[in-house]
Amino acid sequence: MGIVFRQSIKTTIIIFSGAILGALSTWLFTFIDKQQYGFTRELLTQAVIVSQFLALGFNATMSVYIHRYDHDDRKRHTLIGLCLLVPLVACVIASAIYFVFPGHSIHALFQEQDQGLMWRYFIWLPLYGVFFVFQMIIEQYLTAQMKIAQLSFIREIVLRLISIVLVLLFVFHYINFDVLLIGTVVGSLLSLGVLFLISMRTKDFGIALHRKAFTNKEYKEIFRFSFFHTLTAISIYLIGFLDMFLLGRFDKEGVRSVAVYAVGVFIISVVQIPARAMINAAYTNIAKEFTNGDMPLVRNLYGRLALNSLLASMLMAVIVCCNLNNAVAIMGKGGVTGTGYGAVIPVVLILLIGQLINIATGMNDQILSISKYYRVSFYLSASLVVVLSGLCIVLIPKYGVYGAAWSTTIALGLYNLGKYFFTWVKMGIQPLSKNTIRVIIANVPGFAAGYFMPFLFNNHTRPFVALDATVRSALIVIIYIGMLFILKPSPDVREYVANIRKTKRLF
Repeated sequence: MGIVFRQSIKTTIIIFSGAILGALSTWLFTFIDKQQYGFTRELLTQAVIVSQFLALGFNATMSVYIHRYDHDDRKRHTLIGLCLLVPLVACVIASAIYFVFPGHSIHALFQEQDQGLMWRYFIWLPLYGVFFVFQMIIEQYLTAQMKIAQLSFIREIVLRLISIVLVLLFVFHYINFDVLLIGTVVGSLLSLGVLFLISMRTKDFGIALHRKAFTNKEYKEIFRFSFFHTLTAISIYLIGFLDMFLLGRFDKEGVRSVAVYAVGVFIISVVQIPARAMINAAYTNIAKEFTNGDMPLVRNLYGRLALNSLLASMLMAVIVCCNLNNAVAIMGKGGVTGTGYGAVIPVVLILLIGQLINIATGMNDQILSISKYYRVSFYLSASLVVVLSGLCIVLIPKYGVYGAAWSTTIALGLYNLGKYFFTWVKMGIQPLSKNTIRVIIANVPGFAAGYFMPFLFNNHTRPFVALDATVRSALIVIIYIGMLFILKPSPDVREYVANIRKTKRLF
C-alpha cells in the first residue's frame, strides 16, 4: 500500500493542478451567457451518458481481463482488439439511428427556448460521444499499466488548458460560440490521440482479432461480463449525470439552470480529487490480489484505501465549505446575489452530503465488479436510477436546482449504503473503523476556525477575496495536519512522512 499511497500523492498533485485549471475555466464560463454555458454542459452530459451505452461494458472488461493475459500476446492483443471493435460497431449503428430520427430526441430533451441551439449543433453530439467511448477504453488500459500520472495529466491538465484558451478567446471576442463549442469537441479528439500514442509505447500493447485466440466458452464469459457491466456502468453514470440531464428538461429555466448547477458540480468534484486518485492507483493491485485469492490482503488494502480517501476528502470538504461565499463572490460580475450564482452555495452543501457518504463507504463498485457478485451492483444501481428519475421528475419542477441536488444526494446515499451492507454481509469487507471516527474528529477544529474566521478585508474585490480564501484555507490545513499528528489515524500517512524525512523526496 505504501507504493500505491505514493503513486496516489503524485496523481493527486496532477489532478489538483487540473482542478485549479478547471476552477479557472469554470470561473471564466460564468462571464458568458448562461444559456450558452448551460448548453455546453448539457451537451457534455449527454455525450458522457451516450458513451456509457455505446462502450457496452468493454471498458470494464479491459480493466479486469487484461491482467489475465500478461504473458499471452495472442490473447492480450485480441482482447484489446475486441474491446475496441465491438464498441465501434455500436457507435456506427447508434449514429445511423440518431441521424434518421433527429427531431424526436431534441423535442423530448430540451425546453422550447433551448431547442434551436441543439438543432444548430446536432451533428457534434455523436462525435463527442464516440470520442468519450474510446477514451474510456484506452484509459482503462493505461490504468492497468499503472500509467495513472500520465493519464491524469492528459485528462486534468491538457483538456483543461484547451478549455481555458477557448473560453478566453470567446470572452475577449476573438472567436464566436461556434468555434468555442466545436473546439471543445475537437479537443477531446486530440486527447484521445495522445492516449493512443502513450498506449502504443507500453509493453505488450497490440491490436489483433485472432478468432481462435479464445475458446467459445471464453468468448461467452467475456461478453456476459461486458453485458452486465454495461448495465451497471449505465446505471452508475446515470446516477452521476441524470440530475443535470433532467434539469435542463424539467426546470422552466432550461439549460440556464444547468449553468448554475454545473458550477456546483465542479466544486463538488474538487472534494472527490483524493478519492479518485487513490482508487485509480489501488484498483489494479486489488484486482490482482483478488484474482490470486489473497482475501486478507484485499481486505487490508480496501480498508486502508477507504480510510486514506476519507482522510484527504474530508479536508477538501472543509476547505470548500468555508470558502463558498468567497467562490460565489468572484463569479461573473461579482457579488453573492448579483450574478445569479448565489444558488450554488446550497447546491454544493446538499450534494456534499451524498459525496461524503460515497467516499466513506469505500470502493464498493470496484470490489463488486471483480467478484462473483458483479451483477448485484447492477441490480442496486438500476433500482436507484428509477428512484432518482422519479425524484428528479417530481422535485425539479418544484424546486429547480435544489430539487436536482436533493434527488442526487438521496439516491447516492441509498445506493452506497446498499452496497456497503452487501459487501459487509456477503464478503466480510467493510471500510469503517475507529480510525474513521478519528479522521472526523481531526476535521472539527479546522472547520470551526475556517467557518468563524471573519473576512480579513473590508474591500471585497477579487484580489482580496482570493487572499482571504488562501489564508483561510492555509489555517484549516495547518490545524488539520496538527490534529493528524495528535490522533494518528492512518499508518500510511505516518509511513509516508517517515519516507519523506529519510529520502527528502515527496514520492
